[in-house]
Amino acid sequence: MLTEANPALTALAVFGWAQNEASQAPSTRQIFTEYLMEREKLLAQLETLPLIDWWRTGKHEEFGTVTIRQQVSYFAAHESTHLAQIERLVIAGR
Repeated sequence: MLTEANPALTALAVFGWAQNEASQAPSTRQIFTEYLMEREKLLAQLETLPLIDWWRTGKHEEFGTVTIRQQVSYFAAHESTHLAQIERLVIAGR
């Protein structure tokens, strides 16, 4: 959405190994470490994003036309859901 006007946005599997049952899944620690690194890079990019770019659009295959602002808001809420799930798992594992 930053390099193209109103690009087509497709849903992507976050982890390639999750699509292939024959693949060796990484450890939970490896997954979380990779997630944290990618999240840090994205946040650094968003922190420098000019205000006007928050309204750039893309055409999502499920949601129609969305802005970067809407996508960031969606992913923040989605992440909150998963973080609550992780917290419950950690507490249950004690």
